Amino acid sequence: MTELRSPLNSKSKGSTAITELTNATGTLAIETPSNFCDLSESEPELRQRSVLDATRKRLITILIIGETGCGKTSLMSLLVNLFRGHGPLELQEWHNKSAESGLSKHQSQTTTATFYTITTKSGLKIQLLDTPGLADTRGIDQDNKHKAEINGAIKEYVTSIDAVLIIANGTVPRLTAATNYTLSVITSMFPRSIIDNIGFIFTNSDLLTLNFDPESLPVELRESKRWLLQNPLAMIGKYRYWSQSPNVDAKQVKKLTNQLTTSYDESVDTLNEWLKWVDERQVQPTKEIDRLYNISMNIEAHIEAALLSLTHSSDERARYRRISENLQNAKKQRKALDDFIAQETAPVWERESSAKVNTICIASNCYGNCHTPCRMPFQNDPADLGCWCLAFGESDGDGDASSKCLKCGHLAQDHRHYHHINIRKPREMSQDTRTKLSNATSEQEQLEIAMQAANQKIKKLGQDAAQTQKTIRSLVNDFNELSISQNFAGHLRSVIQVLELRRKELESKGSTDSDLQLIDESIEKFKKKLDVLTGPWGMSSVATLAKSLVASLSWK
Repeated sequence: MTELRSPLNSKSKGSTAITELTNATGTLAIETPSNFCDLSESEPELRQRSVLDATRKRLITILIIGETGCGKTSLMSLLVNLFRGHGPLELQEWHNKSAESGLSKHQSQTTTATFYTITTKSGLKIQLLDTPGLADTRGIDQDNKHKAEINGAIKEYVTSIDAVLIIANGTVPRLTAATNYTLSVITSMFPRSIIDNIGFIFTNSDLLTLNFDPESLPVELRESKRWLLQNPLAMIGKYRYWSQSPNVDAKQVKKLTNQLTTSYDESVDTLNEWLKWVDERQVQPTKEIDRLYNISMNIEAHIEAALLSLTHSSDERARYRRISENLQNAKKQRKALDDFIAQETAPVWERESSAKVNTICIASNCYGNCHTPCRMPFQNDPADLGCWCLAFGESDGDGDASSKCLKCGHLAQDHRHYHHINIRKPREMSQDTRTKLSNATSEQEQLEIAMQAANQKIKKLGQDAAQTQKTIRSLVNDFNELSISQNFAGHLRSVIQVLELRRKELESKGSTDSDLQLIDESIEKFKKKLDVLTGPWGMSSVATLAKSLVASLSWK
């Protein structure tokens, strides 16, 4: 029996759906829970024994992950064929038609995490989770959506895992920026407890054609088990075409058959070695994967809040600097004192934690709480908010990242699902400062009191920034203790690297200035996030800011 599930199709409605599993001979459609297909092994063609060796385990769960276009789904399809007992001339493409994007190989052709269950004639149950490709050229938001898909599928269907299988192209000599980013995502998604369960299959390669240098892998993955595979499924289409061509004689057909059979036999040997390794792995629970994902989302939210705080700090710096200069200018001192009092009592926007998920705007100088609380399941992709969140109207699923918010007017790409909410808080001058100003016997004394209060405000600004950084550091430490990479900042650097790669690709293709500007804005955004995590005290820019503020407000 073979089952297929695509658990996170956000546009599916209701509990059942008609889905299609296609092969070379046709399509079988079955009504089952959303995107769930069942091919019964009671059919005559499905009664063959598995080609692969028997295992000690009776249940094996595999997560297949890798860069866009590396051949994950093709490998999964080969495994289905072999577990179902198909010989070299019986190979068929098995895939979830509804999960295909129809896009180019540089854009993930698997749009949803798809869960396959294969029960062999001997009773072995194999669960394969085929995931959308990472390093998608449609952008980081698309990858974030794919990560949410992967985590959601694991959370919904997989309580434990036997192995994580990373698929990579063996013809590439060294890590490209896209591959490096993919591995960065992988090592940040999985806990260190699972490191012994991670293996690589390098596609399109054997010992004579392998170009990949394993020393270019991240240090954490260099000891991972590796296999080489020339997938015979990549040959079967051309074999069938040429074997039926009137221009190919029997001798040539025999040669093609031998080539296909040799590739098939070598693949069976390789996958038997891999299956033996899987059989020896200790089963790992998946709850830490979900915990890591939630921590990373929490870090992102806190970094956004920190960047908002930095923006406020910069604005306050400019205002206090003007006040400072005017307090020292005899002609402007009176107005400067009034400005100081107004500044001390001006309301301020802050972002506070919330028990519920809210759709909030993160556009510059916008503090919109656009849908609070939002009753949608947590969404990591702004396009999904534009599609389904009521802040963007009744879209019936046809919205996207360019949808306009009915409340604040900004696009969905400037909105996030956060456990935070924007609060406009009134401010009152401290009673001590108010009393001192009231009791001052001269304007000069008032000016000195205002200057002292300004310096205290700057000190408080630095303390608040340090506390924000402390919270972020605590979350990052939790993340680093769990993850394989142990380096959240390193992951941000990989994001920047792949964005810079995409910019070069767009530039070489003559893309419009607006397209390049969007990439530039994303790069700048991630560089600011990285700055929050780096420096002598992490938020080095805040420390520098506080020092410069004190210096600028000191008496000359």
